Amino acid sequence: MGIVREQNRPPTQAVSPKLATASRLTKRKESECQPQEKEYQFKASDAPKDILEAPKGIPRRSCIPVTKPQSPSFASKKRRVNMSSDIMNTTQSSDHSDASSETSKAVFKPLLEHKHTIPRPFSYETRHQNDKTRAERVKHILAEEQKFEFHANPVPDLTCPSSKPQGDRKPSCTKVQPFSLQTENRGTKHQEEMEGKVL
Repeated sequence: MGIVREQNRPPTQAVSPKLATASRLTKRKESECQPQEKEYQFKASDAPKDILEAPKGIPRRSCIPVTKPQSPSFASKKRRVNMSSDIMNTTQSSDHSDASSETSKAVFKPLLEHKHTIPRPFSYETRHQNDKTRAERVKHILAEEQKFEFHANPVPDLTCPSSKPQGDRKPSCTKVQPFSLQTENRGTKHQEEMEGKVL
């Protein structure tokens, strides 16, 4: 068993890229062979003859007539006739039409209702009872909070010999149990395999 050599791969064959240089040259030659367009030449138009006959410019501004104010006649006769015809065409009663005419002439006055507060009987006895119950609740809450307060334990008395820790005891040593590692077996197996390969 030796080192296995890989077979050499065949060399890559170069492939020419598809460039468009040849087609560009042919297109350029065709464009050169085509006849060029005629160059544009500026040609001014003839001047109007009216300018030479008389001077011309901005036309004069026409005078606008002054507006005459007219009074806005809201209560005209035509308007009253139209309003009366509209009222006659509606399906309202005569009483309602009379009331509407009266209200149109009269000044608008809103109807305001006069309201007043009605006092109710009251007493302070219920108030005193509520204060007592509130004070009892506060005392109950404070008593519950005092239950959960932190209270530290007292420091032990070190003067008494019973409270001192016993110093005669010695710590026991750990007993080591026999063990075997697999590295030694692996080393011997590897040496035997290498000797078998060489032989």
